[in-house]
Amino acid sequence: MDEAIAAGHGRTTWVRSHSAASSLLDDARARPDGRHRSCAAARAAAQADVGEIRLVVKGVTDAPVVASGTLASEAPPMRRSFTTDAEGRFTLSRVPFGVYVVTIEAAGYAARQLTVDVRSARPYLVSVSLVATQRLQQSVST
Repeated sequence: MDEAIAAGHGRTTWVRSHSAASSLLDDARARPDGRHRSCAAARAAAQADVGEIRLVVKGVTDAPVVASGTLASEAPPMRRSFTTDAEGRFTLSRVPFGVYVVTIEAAGYAARQLTVDVRSARPYLVSVSLVATQRLQQSVST
């Protein structure tokens, strides 16, 4: 009698024949609807649980602002820092589904906090208008 090891669903099982091992492996790849899932399909399904946030930061007269900030969440626990480019843009990619607080700061502007709820793989376009501090407002108006 042949012996083999089959692994599936996080467990390892000793079986007495090749056909039993094949059957266990087939069960490990089966989906609830009875069809089989390939490794590539499993990876694609896991990647579908992430989204993307595209930020555009503007200031006085809708001019782009170079700003820095953080993306933070308690569930899933994470914190990322970022800095926008000269056009005031930054893309936060591979963001796991969840609710996030985005904090944005720039010299001469009041800090801004907003909440973003990432629930799909499609990009979330977030346009942020910063309010100038009094010192910046005075220098713009004089």
